[in-house]
Amino acid sequence: MSHDITKGIEGATSVLKSIPDFIKAFTEVMQTPYGWIFLAIILIWFVLNKDLTNLINLFESKEKKRLDKLETYVSNSETADSEALEVIKDLRDAYYFKVATNIYAEKSLRDSLISLHKKTSHTISWVNIKRAMPYIEVSSNSLISIRKEKLSEKIGYYYNLFTGWLFLGFSVALFLVFMFAENKDINQIALWLFSTSFCAIFAIFVFSQNFSIASANKIKKELTLRQSSEDENEVIITSDEKIVT
Repeated sequence: MSHDITKGIEGATSVLKSIPDFIKAFTEVMQTPYGWIFLAIILIWFVLNKDLTNLINLFESKEKKRLDKLETYVSNSETADSEALEVIKDLRDAYYFKVATNIYAEKSLRDSLISLHKKTSHTISWVNIKRAMPYIEVSSNSLISIRKEKLSEKIGYYYNLFTGWLFLGFSVALFLVFMFAENKDINQIALWLFSTSFCAIFAIFVFSQNFSIASANKIKKELTLRQSSEDENEVIITSDEKIVT
């Protein structure tokens, strides 16, 4: 028994003695650019492979309990307050609408968005509407319109285009440099892979920042075409009435 205890103590002591050596070696590695690349790869792997199921289940359980309470209140409509019941029904419908479209919208806005989608569903999807939400305005008579872009938003749009194409160009340039390089070692390959991938992914991310404006302009164009078509039909009907008269 004492022999086992002594052996365990010696093993623990050996581990403790090895910690300073490990820290020293780790510090030396991190003083090189390749060490940071290696650390970044490990961190990215950890994030991508981390099991977030428990966190997601906790959030979904909380939302389900909230929805169950709303459903219970609505089911007891005889004892529920009529005005509160209307509000709770709207919140319940807004919840289901968000689950379906990823857009939170109460009744007035929800009806307007549904009407917009019905009119333009052949070209405009719910994804387009979701992206364009920062630019969508609803008038007092529930008509949808696309607001004019602010100067800062226009500058940001062209800045994103410039930055995206710049980093995409960097990615292509790095790829070509590596392809025509004569001597390639493992460190250079790792650095090339990281740099090329980073530039390409960052370029895609920057381009994605313009999706909102692009979707808003798409909806605006469709609404303008529909309005022009309706105006032409109105003119034809008016002309026909005059002829008949």
